[in-house]
Amino acid sequence: MSEEKSSGRVTVRLSGKLGEMISEIQNETPAETPTDVVRRALIVYHSLAMAKLNGADLLIVEPGPDGEEKRSRRIFL
Repeated sequence: MSEEKSSGRVTVRLSGKLGEMISEIQNETPAETPTDVVRRALIVYHSLAMAKLNGADLLIVEPGPDGEEKRSRRIFL
């Protein structure tokens, strides 16, 4: 018996603001293609969602004006 494997391939056309965001991320990161940007974004989203499900409080921490770290923005999923 042969097992059929699904490639999980999805085709999405992102234009307008989302297309611009993907281009910006692609230009400013090691992502080589728009597909790579989306793939990496899904990996990050999955990691954040799993952390949230495990009780983590998700925050973006940025340096303050005096160089000390401060909590600046909560990440809502």
